[in-house]
Amino acid sequence: MQISFTSLIISPDAHARIRLKEALLQILVQSTIHHAKDTREGRDIIFRDRDVAAIFVHSIICSEEIYELYKKIRVSNLRYKPILVVTLHTDHNLSDLISDHFLNGIEGFLQEPFTTEEVAGIIDLTLENRKTQIRQEEKELSAIQFMLKEGIDLVDQAALERSRSEGRGGGFAIRRLKRLRMRVRTLEKKVSEDQLAPILEKIVAEQSAQLDLSQFKRRETQIVFAEHPGSILGAMMRERKLSAERLTELLTVDKNVLDRLLALSGPLTPELSKDLARVIGKTEDYWLSLQLAYEKYENSKQS
Repeated sequence: MQISFTSLIISPDAHARIRLKEALLQILVQSTIHHAKDTREGRDIIFRDRDVAAIFVHSIICSEEIYELYKKIRVSNLRYKPILVVTLHTDHNLSDLISDHFLNGIEGFLQEPFTTEEVAGIIDLTLENRKTQIRQEEKELSAIQFMLKEGIDLVDQAALERSRSEGRGGGFAIRRLKRLRMRVRTLEKKVSEDQLAPILEKIVAEQSAQLDLSQFKRRETQIVFAEHPGSILGAMMRERKLSAERLTELLTVDKNVLDRLLALSGPLTPELSKDLARVIGKTEDYWLSLQLAYEKYENSKQS
């Protein structure tokens, strides 16, 4: 059986490290086998290599240190979590030791003297652990790929709606996008940026290839008619039987300003808007809005 993966042996006993290495080399071919004297040195190797698949910790190291190492591995950001195996020294009370480690969540044990069958069983367990994590990662990547594609579709949909409605609309797609963003965030913590980048590039490239950019051209804005504010004021004056002379007496602005407005040749100024709100009624903003609407109408005809 030719199997290759990276392993780490942690033991202060050099002879124990050699015995386990020899047992592993009977099964593993072209594999990397690291050595460490204690859990601190071993932890440095684990996070430096980041591809260690199995960690063998000798039982002569105290249980608390082994458990601390186990916890750090569980909460680490390693792409694949290695399996932790306790190698049992023959002089120890094996039943008590195994019970303690079982309670801490450690389930891999290998007893000296090491036999080929037992080592092969641990290696099979290690490989199955790695395969399980790879399958889980593939599921998570597939899920995030689907959600990223849906997200890009929603962005395009919102942009298309806004381009067809003078910059308005797209709200439904944006709301869906916000909900989708929360789902993506829960998964993106489980995959690295290096894994996400090619997925995103592929989706964007596929989307761009089939996107009809001509659909995103904003439609020409329809010209909305707006009367000259002088025409509207004139209609109000006729309805109220109010003469220009009488209105001039009630206003504080110059008579020429009112005359030009009624002749449809001058604007409705802010000062006149304030006067008209006081004398005619409505609000100052109402009168100003008439002038703004008329100017917008005139500008739209020229563009």
